Amino acid sequence: PLVEEGMIVKKGDVLADGPLTSEGRLSLGRNILVAYMPWEGYNFEDAILISEKLVREDTFTSIHISEHECEARDTKLGPEEITCSGEASPILIDLKLFKIVNMITPIF
Repeated sequence: PLVEEGMIVKKGDVLADGPLTSEGRLSLGRNILVAYMPWEGYNFEDAILISEKLVREDTFTSIHISEHECEARDTKLGPEEITCSGEASPILIDLKLFKIVNMITPIF
């Protein structure tokens, strides 16, 4: 929170920041210098090197984003049908990436 108990706030004042804002302004990222190089002289042990201070101070604590990608093609029998695994369905529905038209449950 940017305000404390007892402070006077006016209409339009910023009350709190979130993961993508800083003092009420949109803050989407930072620049960082990294090195992609062989580790300790071995040419098969490559690594991305960053400052330990960045890790210690949680400078780049991240928000996790999932990416789901599929490709549908037209075939001789018509367009391909897109399906997804059962565990991915609720995530994709919540993100409004697709909607359920017919739900079919197997009978055993």
